[in-house]
Amino acid sequence: MKKRFLAVFSGFPDHHFSEEIAERLRKELTERRSIVFITACPFDYAQNDDDCNGMYEMFSEQNMPFEKHCVIDMRTEPSKAKALVENADCIFLMGGGVCEEQLDLIRKKDCYEALLNCHAAIFGVSAGSMNMAKNTVDFFESMEPFDGLGFTNITVSCHHDPDDTWRYEQTLRMSEDRVVYAMEDMSAFFIKGGKIDTVGKIYRVENRELRLLTEDDRRDCEKCRCTGSGRRVANREVPVLRRAKDTIEHIKAEIGRGNVTKTKQFQILTDINLVWDFLTDIYDRENGSGVAAPFFEHAILASWMDNSYSYLNRFWFDGERIVAFVFYEAPATDIYFSVRKGYEYLAGELIDYAMTTMPNWDGEQQLVLFNGQEYLMEAAKKRGFKMVYEYEDRYFDFKNELNYELPEGYHFVEAKDIDTVKIGKLCWYGFDHGEKGEFVNWDKQDTSLDWTPEKSYKDCLGLAMAPLPHSTPEYNVVIADEQGEYVCFSGMWWVPQNKLAYMEPLCTVPGHRRKGLAAAALTVHYRRMKALGATHMTGGGDPFYEKIGYGKGLHWSFWKKD
Repeated sequence: MKKRFLAVFSGFPDHHFSEEIAERLRKELTERRSIVFITACPFDYAQNDDDCNGMYEMFSEQNMPFEKHCVIDMRTEPSKAKALVENADCIFLMGGGVCEEQLDLIRKKDCYEALLNCHAAIFGVSAGSMNMAKNTVDFFESMEPFDGLGFTNITVSCHHDPDDTWRYEQTLRMSEDRVVYAMEDMSAFFIKGGKIDTVGKIYRVENRELRLLTEDDRRDCEKCRCTGSGRRVANREVPVLRRAKDTIEHIKAEIGRGNVTKTKQFQILTDINLVWDFLTDIYDRENGSGVAAPFFEHAILASWMDNSYSYLNRFWFDGERIVAFVFYEAPATDIYFSVRKGYEYLAGELIDYAMTTMPNWDGEQQLVLFNGQEYLMEAAKKRGFKMVYEYEDRYFDFKNELNYELPEGYHFVEAKDIDTVKIGKLCWYGFDHGEKGEFVNWDKQDTSLDWTPEKSYKDCLGLAMAPLPHSTPEYNVVIADEQGEYVCFSGMWWVPQNKLAYMEPLCTVPGHRRKGLAAAALTVHYRRMKALGATHMTGGGDPFYEKIGYGKGLHWSFWKKD
């Protein structure tokens, strides 16, 4: 049957209706006994309760209270969910999650027929608005279209922001096969009796061309048949989800088009080169691509790294080419993502894998995301993650000059003369482990879980005797004082594929800090690596780097689930 009133919203970032939207809702919602919210995050019960109450408050503060309000999620018994829908005056399809999970919830709770036949006004926001359409695309999951509920003929791309280049591009890609309506937040379509009204900024996008919605565009929408009827399918069943896992036929079709990726778990004895080649291949200094190749290799066999869970790290392949890699570092609950351009649609799958499989002891798991990975951030937000911390890891551009000379009383140690015991001792104190005790018993076996002098020495000895496959210890810099004690160390990985001088690690013994030793060591790196063809060098987040001339580099952000 025809719905008497439909509303399609993009989003409300301030959690309030605009006055124009509120005025229209007050006019239409004359019966307000019950409002039912249907979540797009079926298992996130605490968040669902908060969102239900928060969204209801948006109505209440605009003098539109309902006698009852509730949310349907996986806790709701099917018979109860069906009754709630049948008796509601307003049904609100919520956002913040995955479109198909909302559709699947509607099917499992036996609500599809009830939604088609109910008398309620039906609203959608974000994912919910997308699901109201006859067919749509959730580009965070895939570019493959899927059947929605069919209440409107309006395929939307929500949260449109001209400055969000990644989202903008995905919307253009959507428009290659269909007309898309890109909605900025605080915009709306109102549909009643076959008539359509709009609020806010909405754009019509077709064949990658975007322009503001016109009156002619609005009238064209009204001429289409689907402006209020629910979409019925054969045997009166809910639209079948189109994920590749659902049908053998779809899997075969996708493989034929080269769109299905296979996965493989990381094997520590055989896959170091796979990771290195992938990370160097996708490295993009200007636009961001996650961590550089040495980040992973430097840590994988270190004593401070728990590699006993490395089998959880996973590759995604398209044919024989790696297109994504999910892995942890230290601590093991910090999860990293590297994704080849063109495969951003895997974001939801990658984060779901991290959530369900990667370490999450005591709820400490956090996703480590970078500039250029905004698509992952959006997918994380939809799954309840929030950013808890961020900082800038600075880079030095070799278009500039680094020129700090070594202070008097110190000298550089030749690579052939380096003593691994002295290096172990330097790292023990240089990384501030001296508060745990003196550097003694470094040659004794240690089976504890604590960081000890033995582990500090063993790391240094191991890297000297059996260097990692792509390490370049010949470019390391060691500084000693007049007594021959090592007081500053700076490691260097030369990555010619990326013209990258990757500095890792850097430390100075406490009594010799703030004397210019680190700056002098970095100057040596600058002169050596520039001569080899390097264009930039990594640093860190300490203000020291900016002080000596480092500029913008890699922006780190850490995301945790409430």
